[in-house]
Amino acid sequence: MKIVEKINNNTDKLVITATSDIHADLIESLLVSYDIPVIRKYVSKAGGVTKIYMGSFSSSVDIFVAKNLFDKAKEILSYQSDDNEDDIVDQVVMIKKKKLLNLVLAIIIVVSIAFGVLIVYVNHV
Repeated sequence: MKIVEKINNNTDKLVITATSDIHADLIESLLVSYDIPVIRKYVSKAGGVTKIYMGSFSSSVDIFVAKNLFDKAKEILSYQSDDNEDDIVDQVVMIKKKKLLNLVLAIIIVVSIAFGVLIVYVNHV
C-alpha cells in the first residue's frame, strides 16, 4: 500500500474516492489483483500522518491509477453493483482463492516430479 506518493497529473487519474480507509483497502486489493497499481491521496491534509500514527483513517481517500489503466480500472469497479463493499470483498476473496489454488497445484506438480525422480534414482542405485 502506498501512503505517500506524488501524484503526477500528466500520468495519473482519479478513478474513485473511497469513503473510508477500509473501503480504500478493498478497492486497492481488487485493482492490484488485476495488476493495476494504485496511489492513495488522503483528502485531509493530516490524512497520511493520521494513517501512520493511528493505523487507520476515517475520511475520504482518493484512489489514482495510471491514465493508461484508467478504463480497465473503471470497468472493474463498475462491475460492482452500487459500489457494494460486500461485492468487492467477495470478488477479492475469489481471486485470492484462485491464486492460492494455482499455487497449491503448482506445489503438487513439483512434489510429484521430485518424488518420481527420487523413485527412479533409488531404483538405479
